[in-house]
Amino acid sequence: MDKTCRYLTKAEIIKINKEMITKFGGQHYLRNPESLTHMLEEVQGFLFGEELYPGLFNKASFLLERIICGHFFFDGNKRTGVEACKIFLELNGYRLILNYSDIIDKSKQISTNNIDRKSLIDWLKENSKKI
Repeated sequence: MDKTCRYLTKAEIIKINKEMITKFGGQHYLRNPESLTHMLEEVQGFLFGEELYPGLFNKASFLLERIICGHFFFDGNKRTGVEACKIFLELNGYRLILNYSDIIDKSKQISTNNIDRKSLIDWLKENSKKI
């Protein structure tokens, strides 16, 4: 992975959740701040000199899946996960192009563990365009 990869911060993800709650409704409350911190460290992590999640789309899929399934927030985890993934890809030179039904379908598949990592990575690649 290029060392210039731009990662989202904890404050940015919290802000994304607040924006999703403001836009779509619900209650903003960070339920699990330590787990959110751990997830952000893990996506950037190395083990024995090797990246835990090599490649931009692997990192994006991990971010998307962990925010949706990690239940870091009281409300809006799926919306926050999708928006965080979208912003992460944009920060790193790709635009995620999705329609509403795609977002709903994939979010449900992720939240019910009905999609594997490789399929999610492939889906992100297929729906992203270099900017």
